[in-house]
Amino acid sequence: MINPGIKRYLGIFFYASIFWVAMGILYLGSIYLEEIQSGEFNFPTAEKWILVVTAYFTWSFLTTFLYYLIEKNPPSKDNFRWVIELILVALAWLLIITLIRHFLISLIWGTPQGSVINIILHDSVFLYLFNFFKVIMTYFACTGIFFYSRMQDAKLALLKLQRETAEALDKKSRFQLQALQAQLSPHFLFNSLNSISGMARNQENTRIVATVAHLADLLRYTIEATSQSQVILEDELNFTNHYIELQRIRFEGCFHYSSEINLGDSDSYIYCPPFAIQTLVENVFSHTELSQTNPVFISLDVKKQDDSIRIKVENTPLIPTHHEGAGVALKNLRERLELLYGNKAGLIIFSNEQMFSVSIILPIRYEND
Repeated sequence: MINPGIKRYLGIFFYASIFWVAMGILYLGSIYLEEIQSGEFNFPTAEKWILVVTAYFTWSFLTTFLYYLIEKNPPSKDNFRWVIELILVALAWLLIITLIRHFLISLIWGTPQGSVINIILHDSVFLYLFNFFKVIMTYFACTGIFFYSRMQDAKLALLKLQRETAEALDKKSRFQLQALQAQLSPHFLFNSLNSISGMARNQENTRIVATVAHLADLLRYTIEATSQSQVILEDELNFTNHYIELQRIRFEGCFHYSSEINLGDSDSYIYCPPFAIQTLVENVFSHTELSQTNPVFISLDVKKQDDSIRIKVENTPLIPTHHEGAGVALKNLRERLELLYGNKAGLIIFSNEQMFSVSIILPIRYEND
C-alpha cells in the first residue's frame, strides 16, 4: 500500500507533468505560427522538441515541491515565512533551470559549455524575470489548489458530521419509539393479575389456567415486540386476541367482539408497528363505560387496499367515561407512526352520538423490504 501522502504528491506530479508538457508544446506551436506568418516556417526538429518538452517537464518537480512547502507552511497574513521560502526557492530554481537547459543543449547538440558562472551570466535578464514570474504564478496556482482541497475536505468533514448527527437523531428516534412502546405494554397487567387473584379465591382452576396461558402469551409477545420497530401483522392480531380474551374475563358480558381480516393472497409476511392494533382496542376499554345492562359492540376490520393496510376499530354505542388522560395512547400511536413512516401513514378518528371509530392507514411493508 502506498502512503496516502506520497500518493497525493505523485498525483500532483502527474497532473503537473501533463500541464507543463502541454505548455512546452504550445510554446513551440506559438513560435512556428509566428514563422508561418512571416513566411519563414521551418518544421521543428526532433532535437528541438526534446529540448523544449524536457525543459518544461522539469517544472513538474518544482510544482510538486512548491505544493509540499505550501502544505507545511500555508500562506497567511500573520506569517511571512512563506514569502522568504518562495523567494529562496525561486532564486534557486532560476539557477537550476538555467543549468538544466544548458545541459540539455550540450547533450542534444554537443555544444561545449563554459563554467557554471559563465552559463549563469550568459542568459538575459529578461529570461530570468520571465522564469521568476513563472515560479510566482506556479506558487499561487498551487496555493489555490491547496486551499480548494482544504475547502473540499472541510465540506466532506461537514457532511460526515451531518451524517453522524442524522444517525444520532435516528438512534434517538428509535429510543423514543421504544419508550413509547414500553408505555403501552403494561396497561392491562395489573387488572389481569387482580382477575386471577379473584379466580384463585373462588377456586376456578380451569379459568385460571386459561387466563394464565393468555397472559403468558401476552407477556412473551410484549418482551419480544418492545425491542422491535415492526412486527408481523399476524402476530399483532394474535396478541390482540389474547388481550381481548383477558378483557372478556374481566368484563364478562359487558361487550361483544367481532373481527374481519381481509389481506388477500400474499407469499410474504406483512409488517406493522407493535401494539398498534391492541392500542386501538385498548382505547375502547379505557374510554368507554362498560356494563352488562348495556353491552358495547366492538369490531375490528383489517383490509388490504392497493399498497396500504387499513386497520379500523369501532365501538357502538358511544358511552364515554371521564377517564383522566383520555387520548394519550392514540397520541403516542400517532407519534410512533410518524417516526416509522413519516407522512405515508395516518391515524383517523371519527365519532358521533352513536359510535366511535379509529382507523390507521399503513404503507405495506413486507419481510424483505
